[in-house]
Amino acid sequence: MATRGLDEIQLGQLARELVMNVRNYKFVFADFGIDEDDYYHIEKNPYFKKVKEHFTIEWNSALSSEQRLRLVSLAYLEQLTPVLTRRALREETALPDATDVSKMLLKITGMGDPKVERPAGERFLITINLGADTSEVFDKSIEIKPAETVPLIEGGNP
Repeated sequence: MATRGLDEIQLGQLARELVMNVRNYKFVFADFGIDEDDYYHIEKNPYFKKVKEHFTIEWNSALSSEQRLRLVSLAYLEQLTPVLTRRALREETALPDATDVSKMLLKITGMGDPKVERPAGERFLITINLGADTSEVFDKSIEIKPAETVPLIEGGNP
């Protein structure tokens, strides 16, 4: 049965893309270098039929709801991001709007993650196990006073 030059992996990827139905099938076909006539022959392939059926069951199961929502959202975000970025780069775009787009881009890259990490040395924790059910825990914060810091001299040298 003809597969129009696609191997098993590509057939599986094609089946998955079509079942997910996130993008228009014409874009999917273009990515795989096929047209509607090619697909007519591919969909008759027993391997492709079985893989597509498997992906359909998996994609529509109740257990995949979160994954399905995440993937669909990511696909739309991928299409939306260039549009938002182009708009934010226009000279007439208000600064707060452009800033919001830059925050979104930072968050997507993981650089804008609001995680607050304490600098090393700000707190210390000591646990002393004295055996049996007895242990001592010391959890102290370290206070750094401005007078204790060394001012930087121009050029960055202390």
